[in-house]
Amino acid sequence: AIAPYNLIPTKFTFLFMADPIRVSSLRSPGFYVHQGKEAMKTNGEVELHGLGNAITIAVRAADALVSLGYAVIENLKTSTTDDDSQSSKPKIVIKLTKTDDFDSKYEEFKNSRVSK
Repeated sequence: AIAPYNLIPTKFTFLFMADPIRVSSLRSPGFYVHQGKEAMKTNGEVELHGLGNAITIAVRAADALVSLGYAVIENLKTSTTDDDSQSSKPKIVIKLTKTDDFDSKYEEFKNSRVSK
């Protein structure tokens, strides 16, 4: 059987390769906070990519993850797209890594959602 494209077989287990989260301006920052937490739970890090109007959503989601104590910003890059058209769009890449107390905060949040 062929493994899915994002799984790399190792000797005893599969290692999940993290894909960047491509942020859209059509969804709320809360959606990407949830996606970021789930990705960090699996991989320990996550990258949020925002293009054009989605930059503000990516920054707000990253800020929420940091201020809630789930992540720290490891790297932040800004650039513009290089395409053949006359207009180029701004782009941001925010790399986040989980904090030492991520697991306790994650479980605390999950338990608070179950008890409601």
